[in-house]
This record gives sequence, C-alpha cells and structure tokens, in this order.
Amino acid sequence: MHGPEDKYVKVPALVHATRLGWRYRSIRNDKPGTDYDPDTNIFYDLFGQALRRINPDMDIDDDQVRFLIRKSAVTLDSDDLGRAFFSNLQHGLDGYRLIDFTTPDNNDFTVVTEFTYAHDDDNFRPDIIFLINGMPLCFMEVKRLNNRNGILAERDRMYTRFRQPFFCRFANITQIMAFSNDQPYDDGDREPIQGSFYATSSYDGIRMNRFREEEDSGRELLQRLKPRSIDEEKLILKDNNLISLLDSPQWNETVDPRTPANSIITSLFSRERLMFLLRYGLCYKDYVNDNGIRVIEKHIMRYPQFFASQSARRTLDGGVRQGVIWHTQGSGKTELAFLLTRYLRDYYQEQRRVLYTFFIVDRLDLANQADDEFRSRGATVIRVDSRDDFVKLLRKPSAWNTGQGDGITISPVKIAVVNIQKFSADAQAITAEYGLNEQRLFFIDEAHREYKPGKSFLAALFNADRDAVRIALTGTPLIRQKNGADTKQVFGEYIHTYFYDRSIADGYTLRLLREDVKPQFRVRMRSIMDTLQEIDKLTDLDQVCEHPHFVEPLAEYIVNDLMQSRIALGKDCANIGAMIVARTSQQARNIYDALQQYDPDLSSALVLYDEGSKEDQRDIQKPAV
Repeated sequence: MHGPEDKYVKVPALVHATRLGWRYRSIRNDKPGTDYDPDTNIFYDLFGQALRRINPDMDIDDDQVRFLIRKSAVTLDSDDLGRAFFSNLQHGLDGYRLIDFTTPDNNDFTVVTEFTYAHDDDNFRPDIIFLINGMPLCFMEVKRLNNRNGILAERDRMYTRFRQPFFCRFANITQIMAFSNDQPYDDGDREPIQGSFYATSSYDGIRMNRFREEEDSGRELLQRLKPRSIDEEKLILKDNNLISLLDSPQWNETVDPRTPANSIITSLFSRERLMFLLRYGLCYKDYVNDNGIRVIEKHIMRYPQFFASQSARRTLDGGVRQGVIWHTQGSGKTELAFLLTRYLRDYYQEQRRVLYTFFIVDRLDLANQADDEFRSRGATVIRVDSRDDFVKLLRKPSAWNTGQGDGITISPVKIAVVNIQKFSADAQAITAEYGLNEQRLFFIDEAHREYKPGKSFLAALFNADRDAVRIALTGTPLIRQKNGADTKQVFGEYIHTYFYDRSIADGYTLRLLREDVKPQFRVRMRSIMDTLQEIDKLTDLDQVCEHPHFVEPLAEYIVNDLMQSRIALGKDCANIGAMIVARTSQQARNIYDALQQYDPDLSSALVLYDEGSKEDQRDIQKPAV
C-alpha cells in the first residue's frame, strides 16, 4: 500500500528528474552480485559503460570494472568520511577518470527508487537514489505534507545509521542528501521542520541547509526542462503500481516543476549544477578540537556561496577585475575564499595561466585564524608577515613551491595569508614582476575597515599588479564615508550580497530582539551627560561616556535588567548571559571595573578587539563547567 508521500511527492519527483535529463531505471529484477555490487551499491553495467566512454584510450574489460569497484569498496571502508573516495572522484582511480566534469553529457545520470542499502539484517531504502555513472552519490528522502516532525526524524535516523561502522561505506559514498515534505519554508523556525533541505554526509550530526534559488538562475533552469513525456510518466507510474494517478487533477499538480520538492531537485540535481557541486562545492575540514581530538567534517556549499561563485565567474567573464562580496557575518567568507580559489584555479588553468592567491588581513589574530581555516581544508598556506616576504612572492614564482600538502589532495590549493599590520610605511614602493602565464588574486578580508585610497598598502596593492583580481570580503561595508572611503568606491561594485535577515531565516544567524531602554533611565542618562558637558566641561563625547558618573549607573541598569530577565524567563534561563558592546576600549575597561562591585556569582570578562590573541579571547568566552 502506498502512502501519500509516494503518490504526491516521491513519484512526481522521479518524473521531474527525468525532465532534468535523468533516466529512470526499474530495479525490480536487479540482483546483488549480478547487477550491482552489494558492498557499494555500484551498478556494474552503468559503471563500466561510463568508464569506457570517459576513458576512450583505455582498455577496460568487465574484470577491470569489477576490480575497480572492489578497490573502491576497500577505500570506502576507511574511517575518513569518504575523503579518499572523494579524491578518486575528483582525480581518478588508477589512472581512470570516474566522472567527466568538463563534459557532463559523457556521464550517465540514472535515477532509481527504494534501492536497498544493506548489511546483513540491517538495511534502509532511500526514497530516490541518484546514480552518477552507476555510483549512488546522492539520494533524497521525502515526507508527506504536514508531517511536522518527519524531516527531523529522518535526519536523526540518518545520523544514527551513518555513525554505525557497518554503514560506513554508504556514508562515505554519499555526497549530497536532500529532504523534503513538499511545503514552503517556515522562516520563523530555525529547525528544518517544513520545506526542502540539503546536506552532505556526516558521522556526527547532519547539518541541514535551505536552498533559495535566485530569480534569474531559477528561471533559466526551468527554461531548460524537457517537455513532459506521457510515455515516461506511464512507465514510472506503472513500475510503482500507481498508474491510476495518471491524468488526475492531483497528479498534474504534483508534477508541476515549481512545487517545493521538485524545486530542490532542480536546484541540486540539474546536471551541470550537480557537476559543479561535486567538483567545487564539497570540501573536508580536518582539525584538532579543544579537547585534543582529531575531527573530520565534510562541508557542502551554502547556496549564497554557490551564487557568489557564479557571480564572480560572470564578473571576470565581463572583464571586471574587482568587486565586493557582501555576505553577513558568520556566513562562511573564509571558506568561500578557499572554494573560490579552487574554482578560479581551474578557470585560469583553462586559459593556461597559473593562479596565485593572496588573502589580505590587517591583524595577527585574523592571520592566524585564516591560516588555521585554510590548512584544515587541505590548502598549502604561505605566511607573509613582512613586506620583504610579500615582495618575494610577487616577484619569484619559485617562492610558492613549499612542498607542503595534506598527502591526500592532489595539487592542493595554495594561498598566501598576508598580515599587513606591521608593513613599513614605504609599502608604496612594492612592484610585481609580470608574467604572461600568471594571474594574481587578492582577497581583502574585513574590507569594512579603514582601507582608504592613497594610503600606503592599499595603493601599493592596486599599483603592484594592475591586472590582478581584487575581491573584497565584508559583512558590514562602509557606506557614505567621507574622503571616498566607501567600500564600493574603494573596491568596486557588489559581486554578490547576502544579508543579515536572510541569514536569520536560513538558520545561520541567531535572531536578535530589540528592547527599548526604559524612558526613565533614558532621561536620567541625558541629565548626567548634560551635567558632565556643562559643569565638568567635557566636550568630547568619548570622555563623557568613559566618566564614572556615566559608567556606574549604566552598569547598574544593565545588571538589573539582566537579573529581571532571568527571573521573567524562568529557571531554564537562569544562566542566560549578556554581551555589552562599548563605545571605546577605555569605556569597556571602566564598565568591567564597575561590574566587579556586584555579587561574585555574576561573573564578567573583558574582551578587547586589539588586545590578546584569538585563542585568549575564545578561552575567556567559554562558559564555566
């Protein structure tokens, strides 16, 4: 008996996939060991035919096909979240390419349903499996409409399965997962309860992402859809014992390409889009956590990162060499720089040019953070903390040959992290050596800072290589600044934008609630400011805000408001904390001193942006255990 998710979500989604160029395959008569390898669920015939097509100069018989699948099975047994197998997808196995990324039509795209992932008596059957060259690299789980907890339950089941050693191979071979209950997003709920979501595999919790198509790209994808085929629909309906649905009003509604379930399939599994995501949209983060334990995470591009990459490509294709990516704080701009470097490296390689990437920061802690983030993703990082080192990289390509690497990734991304904080004042004298086969890419991090035209390093950067690409990254660009210091005026037009309100709706940023200051307190503080300005003759506003007569009542108000909030919100919020953002560093110190007179149970810590390392600040902000 078929549930409503089969009739109105799964089977229409299968039909929609065929309109995107996928071929439906019935697996009723397919047998393990004969038609597919039960350890990996790779189909022998599809895999072999694709190998021969992609590698026309190689002699590939059936024994070689099965040998490569067995070798992949051994690779997939590794406790590495599929990292070694992913490298084979990217770069080939024993000299054989497994996927043709440059010519998508050379690959085989087959979709099946209810294909069993089995180990002895334990098994699960994803609703829709997307086979690329016979390899089950993606799948989709669907739920009926108004099943409020269905997606959360499926996420938790997937987490439970993938952490089991006997399902390790299936976790490692899976690159992209989609989940949908065919409803629009509920942007008021951070949890993935309603809508269509995507993720990549994990041993330690599945992170679900929304995908919001941009208007132009969404329209373009819909225009590429093949016309409906009644014969194809009959075949799929008959194979799923639902032929009675054909031509019913409900059927015609559910195969509409604009339904939420069909839309996520279009966004993720359109063939060229999928090839891009498999090639550039996935990366591994390998690091040691605060407890000294090695952690391997697999990340998939968030949709704003994807569209920023596409916009950057269009910008470069249009002959523009600089611009701003304005993505809100916490949206993954450092990872975007890594992913973009990997993408643009191949973009310029097709033009027979070697890409040299510089990531520019203006503080030591930011340099250390960027260094850690890039290395953890497998990049070769070159630290530049002096003008001389920077000039050497500009003038001598051999200086980039460090011999570093992660031992897994072939030809790792190379990024020079440049800390300009202590560059000498004569930075304008920097010049680069030009080479016809060279292309420099400068990422300017935190571009909302005081980067001004004509000022030492920035002018040197612009003059050193006028053919370089300069991409400014910021979450808070400067707008309407004096002396031409607007972020756009300095770095160019916006390449892509992703704002705070959208990040809240997507669940990446916590929602902020604005609470007005009580009128009585506002009047009191206004009176204090007037007194300090008129009687004490303090004309500088910073001095007023730093004065004890201003700071002490401010600290008192903050403490009382915090304690009342804890009481009002109940015992579950007894440990709720607060963050005070001060006007100046001195005001922050004075507020901290004022807080020390209160109950010792009310602990506080002082964090200054220009003092202490990133690690020191992180330790200060850790909650007490």
